Amino acid sequence: METLYIIIAIAIAVALLFYFFLIRSSDAKLGNLREFAPDGFRDYDGDTRSEVYIGCKGYVFDVTKSSNYKPGGHYHVFAGRDATVALAKMSLDPADLETNDTSALKENEITSLDMWFKQFKEHYKYPIVGKIMNSSKKSH
Repeated sequence: METLYIIIAIAIAVALLFYFFLIRSSDAKLGNLREFAPDGFRDYDGDTRSEVYIGCKGYVFDVTKSSNYKPGGHYHVFAGRDATVALAKMSLDPADLETNDTSALKENEITSLDMWFKQFKEHYKYPIVGKIMNSSKKSH
């Protein structure tokens, strides 16, 4: 019985270490991100550079591992761009990539944007490689 308690204690300790050092530390690293101008990652489109970056809600994600964002992919229009408004509107229109001002978005569009951000960060686990610097625009 004592052995069982030791095994359970070790399992709990490992789980806590995993949480604090891997999960929490990845969120803590967000304070030390590279800063990009709103158009400062355009070269990260899979053409000019091999990496593919997409902006969403003020952050820059490295989506290189997905063929959807590479040249010829369904969502290549987002590559190297701040796709915040386009994602919120579920739009492939290049005009929606010309702004990151979310102040005019409707409630359902904000919900959609939040869903995309969560998918990028938690489901697909795309690394956040930077922040988009633009203090004059509102971002939800």
